[in-house]
Amino acid sequence: MARAGPDTRADVTDERSDATLSTAAESQRRRGRRRWLWIALGVVVLAGLVDATWRAWSATWLREAYLPELEALVARRPRHGAALAVLGGRLAEAGEFAAAADRLEAAVLSGENDAAVWLTWAAARAASGDPAGAIEILTMGRRQSHLARPLGEALARVQAAGADAPPERVAQAISPQGIRLLLGPRTRGSLFNGLVEWWDRRHPERSGFATRERWARAAPDDPRAQRLWAQALVRNRRYAAAVEVLQRAVERWPDEPDLRLALADALMGAGLVARAGLEYIACLRRKPDWLPALLGLGRVALEKQLLPIAIDVHQRATRQAPDNPDAWIGLGRAYYNQRLNWSGSLAAFEKAAQLAPNRTDFYGDYANALRANFRYEEAEAVLRKRLRVAPDDARCHYLLALVLLDHRPTEARRAEAEAALRTSLRLEPEAPSVVAQLGKLLFQRGKLEEAVAALEHALDLEPHHVMAWMYLARACARLGRQREARHAQAMLERASAYAQQVAFLEDRVHRQPLNAEAHEALARLYESGGELAKAQRAREMAFMLRTRGEEAQRGVRALKTATSTTVPSELSRRDPPRTTGSR
Repeated sequence: MARAGPDTRADVTDERSDATLSTAAESQRRRGRRRWLWIALGVVVLAGLVDATWRAWSATWLREAYLPELEALVARRPRHGAALAVLGGRLAEAGEFAAAADRLEAAVLSGENDAAVWLTWAAARAASGDPAGAIEILTMGRRQSHLARPLGEALARVQAAGADAPPERVAQAISPQGIRLLLGPRTRGSLFNGLVEWWDRRHPERSGFATRERWARAAPDDPRAQRLWAQALVRNRRYAAAVEVLQRAVERWPDEPDLRLALADALMGAGLVARAGLEYIACLRRKPDWLPALLGLGRVALEKQLLPIAIDVHQRATRQAPDNPDAWIGLGRAYYNQRLNWSGSLAAFEKAAQLAPNRTDFYGDYANALRANFRYEEAEAVLRKRLRVAPDDARCHYLLALVLLDHRPTEARRAEAEAALRTSLRLEPEAPSVVAQLGKLLFQRGKLEEAVAALEHALDLEPHHVMAWMYLARACARLGRQREARHAQAMLERASAYAQQVAFLEDRVHRQPLNAEAHEALARLYESGGELAKAQRAREMAFMLRTRGEEAQRGVRALKTATSTTVPSELSRRDPPRTTGSR
C-alpha cells in the first residue's frame, strides 16, 4: 500500500483545519443570531411594558384630570379618542351639552365606537335642544351590528316618551343611566390609582378630581375635604353642585374663612354676582387684608360696573401684592371701563405683562388699552401674539379686525379684517357686535346684499344696535329699497334715543353705585328695550341694596378706610379711538 506523501498529508491537515474553522464560525454565527434574538425579544418585551405602563398611567391621568386639562390635551391631540370621550362626559356633567355632543362626535370619528359613546352623544344632542338630531344619531348608529340592539332600544324609549316630550326628557329616555354609562368604565383608572392618591393626599391643594371626590365621600366631617371637592367641581364648571356642597359646609363650619371664600368663588362662577360680593365682604371682615378676597370683590365690582369701588379694591391689592399680575390686570380693566384714565389702564396692563410674560389671557383688554392710547402697532402685535397661542380666541380675532380697519387700512388689510371677523363668528356665531362690524365692512367693500343680510342678523341678535341700523339704512338706500331704508332710518332714531337714555342711567349708576333707585330705573329701561338679562342683573343689584344695604354700605366703608375714591386731577379725559367697542 502506497504511503501518503508529505503534500498529501498537508492537504488533509488543511482540510481538517478548514472544517474546524468552518464549524467554529457557524457556531459563532448561531450564538450571534441567538444573542440578537434575545435582544430583539427583550426590546419587544420592554416596549410592551413601556406601552402598558403608559396606557395605565394615561388611564389614571384621565380619571384625575380637570376640564381645562382635558381641553388642553384635546387641543394638542385632536384625535385622542379616549380623551375626547371623557371630555364629552365632563362637559355634559357641566351642562354644556352642545359642546359635549361635538366632542363625543369627534370621539366616535377617532375610534371610540361603543354604545356608551353613541348613547351619550345622542342624549347630549337632545339636551342641547335638538331632539331631532339625537334621533338621527341613533338611527345612523344602529346600522352597525354591535350597536343595533342598544340604540334600537333607545329609539323605542324615545318613541314611548312621545313626540311632544321636552328635550331633557328625550335625553333621559335615550340614556337612563346618564353620564355614568360613559364615564364609569373610562375613569376607573389603573394600578397607579393608589400611588396617585397617596401622593395627592400629601399635596392636597394639587390633588386630582377623582382623589378629591373619594376623599370627600370618605371624610364628610372634614371641612378641608369638602372644600377641595367643591373647588374640584368649580374647576369642572359644575358651579351649582359646588355651591350646594359649600353652603352645607359653611353652615356646619361658619368660622372657616377658606370655605366662605370658596363659596364666594363658586357663586361668582354660577353668575350669582351679588351674593358672591356679600361673601367676599364677609371674608374681608374676618381677614381685612386677604388678597384672594380682595381680588374676588374686585371682580364683583367690575361685573356690576361699580367702578370707583373696583379701582379702590385693585389699588389696594397692588399695594399689598405688587408682584401679583391679577391685581394689575383688574386695575387695568377698572380704569379702562371707567373711561377716565386710559394711561393708567395701559400702565397697569404693561405691569401685568412684565410680571407674567408668558401669560396672554388678558391680551384682549391689553390691546384695547393700547388702542385707547393710539398705539395701534403694539395693539396689533399683542393680538397676533395672543392668537398664535390661542387661535380659538374669538374676541381677539374681532379686536384684530378692528385694529386692521382703524390703522393704515388698505385693501389687503380690509380683506384680512373680513377673514378675522368671519373666524370670530365661526367660533362664536351669536356675537351681535361682530356681525354688525362685518356688515359695516361688507358695505364699505361694496358687497351690499351680503351687508344687508349681516346687518339684519345683527339686529335680530341686538335690536337696539345703533351702528347696524345706520348701515342698514345706507345699504338699503344704495340698493334702491327706499321703503326699507326709511324704516331703518326711523329705527335708527329710536335706537339712538334708547342708547342715550341707557348711557345717562348707566352713568348715574356708576356715579351712585349704592343707589337702589338708580339700579331700578335702569332695570325698567332695559325691560322696555327687551334686554331682559341686563334688567335682571340691575334688579338683582337693587334688591341686594334694599334688603342688605346696610351690610353693603359697611363693607364699602371698610374698604374705603385704606383707599381713596378720589380721581386724581391729572387723569386724562381723552376719548379712545371710535370703534364699535370691545366685545
